[in-house]
Amino acid sequence: MEVIEIQKHVQPIYKITGTESSCKHTMTKFSNKDEKWANIHTAEDEGCSWVLLLDALQGQEKVSRAWDNTSERGLNHTICYLIQRKRRCWDFMPLNITKPFATTTICHLVEMMSMLGLIWKEFDIKTSSLSAEGNGYMVKSEYVPGLGILARFSRLSKAEHKENRIVPSDEIKRLCFGEVPSLFDIVKENLQVGPGRLENCLKRLLPKLDHKHRKLFLDTAERPPRPLMFPSKFLVKNLRYFTYHISVTFELIAMLAKSVHIPGSRFRRLPNPCADTWTPGLDIAACLSAFAGNIKNCPSLGSHILTTEIQELFQHGRMDALVLTNGQTLVQKIKAYSDAATRLADEKTDRNYYPADERQAMKDQAAQNYNTRLLDLLDSLHWAVERVDERLRELVDKPGFCEVIALHLAAIFDQQPALNVELAIATRDNPKERILMNFYLNNIYPAAVKGSAEDVSGEQTTDSASSHSATSSSETTLSPTITEERSAIWLGLMFRMWSWLFLHDFNHEDKMIERSEFKNNRLPVYIG
Repeated sequence: MEVIEIQKHVQPIYKITGTESSCKHTMTKFSNKDEKWANIHTAEDEGCSWVLLLDALQGQEKVSRAWDNTSERGLNHTICYLIQRKRRCWDFMPLNITKPFATTTICHLVEMMSMLGLIWKEFDIKTSSLSAEGNGYMVKSEYVPGLGILARFSRLSKAEHKENRIVPSDEIKRLCFGEVPSLFDIVKENLQVGPGRLENCLKRLLPKLDHKHRKLFLDTAERPPRPLMFPSKFLVKNLRYFTYHISVTFELIAMLAKSVHIPGSRFRRLPNPCADTWTPGLDIAACLSAFAGNIKNCPSLGSHILTTEIQELFQHGRMDALVLTNGQTLVQKIKAYSDAATRLADEKTDRNYYPADERQAMKDQAAQNYNTRLLDLLDSLHWAVERVDERLRELVDKPGFCEVIALHLAAIFDQQPALNVELAIATRDNPKERILMNFYLNNIYPAAVKGSAEDVSGEQTTDSASSHSATSSSETTLSPTITEERSAIWLGLMFRMWSWLFLHDFNHEDKMIERSEFKNNRLPVYIG
């Protein structure tokens, strides 16, 4: 249903879906897919900019739904653009307004621009200065006396609305303002990772994380840059802190955040809710595969029901009531995806020779196989994370849950130099993904599970051996039942962390500018 009828004397509300009927309702052009974009063109600034915005919204829905090519074509989306006509009188317009304008609110403007792929560069309500650009669009604002904040939308180049399209989920309304839907929702707590709320959030949710580690979390200026490649072993030894494969803030988000992925859809992009830059230097699928190999038949992990279910999922493709499709285990699905991704990369670089009349057909076949394997793995991980979350929700209100997270994060900071040394000597036969998973299980796991709350605030050395001695002294303070429970918590968080990182993606240019206070804010904004 594209039209929402309210009352006879009230204008109906129209959904923007990119269909021909939706374009007719909003009086926008139903663009032809073969329409060409001129490389040289004049600026489209003669009409109302909200007309360009409507055209951009319709075009996004049309192109992205065609690319995703799901059977439901948008029926499983949980967020949608809406528009309603409103009659106004020119007698009440400010003198310097010469064109009709559209009305929205500040929170809806942020959500729409984020959905279109724009990145906020400036957000200062006190000076009415709003600026965002990206994906071929730009929006800027100014203060108009007698009216308020007036924004103007511009189209600068051709936009892309395929794999870079933001996931059309209602959870985007929270992510746009630095709030992450997470496991803590069940205990009425919010995970806020925006630059203005992160410190209080860490104090509230992770009280066991001491000031030293919390400062490393917050002071991004103290962190070194994070290139995708690691330097030589000699260079790493001469640095106190060096690169980390994924920002620790993203690691916290991935451990706790709710999956925003829509089953049956290939959309993965999300707006960045934190101030850190997304610069992954790892093959997440390879990390999952290495993780599965490390926990296979590992009695030291304990026999908690969650631990057993995760091991069963990787080895036999089932987890309690959850049974993966195609009769494949999760490890087999990961391998099938990796093989399809490798083949697609080879076809794109013409590494394989084919007759000229067969080349395009082979590329199309490789792309289709990749999309099939990707969607299969995405859906499998989505349902697996949902099942793991059901178990973790039973443990989230226990003291050990937050303590395990705090100990894990502290161990990451303390043992970072030792990890960098090992990653620096990675080879093709011993890739950094395998080294990382081995390090997590051999070094981070004991510190997070068998360590005590006092270990978080203690000064630990960077050498991994000393970390073992620091944690071994406190093992006797934990009963076997508590140890197994904490082990299951850590294992569940690690599984959902790597799964969540595969299910979602971010723009590496996107960084959160503080605007948390404007979530659900209805301050009027006019679009000229």
